[in-house]
Amino acid sequence: MWSWIILGGYALFVVVLVSCIAHVALSRHDDSERRETAFKMFRIVWGISLTALVVALIKLHAAGLL
Repeated sequence: MWSWIILGGYALFVVVLVSCIAHVALSRHDDSERRETAFKMFRIVWGISLTALVVALIKLHAAGLL
């Protein structure tokens, strides 16, 4: 049960982080350098999060929990 709570907390953290980065990236009032940096961070965080999710699903399947 604790693994699902930890996984849910991690997912919530990633959603909040990605939404903050997307807000900065899509903001019209910021300078272009800040938006470009936010887009780079968005791609990095999103890629790492998806990779972590795939690895977690593979590990849970190998353990017989899925």
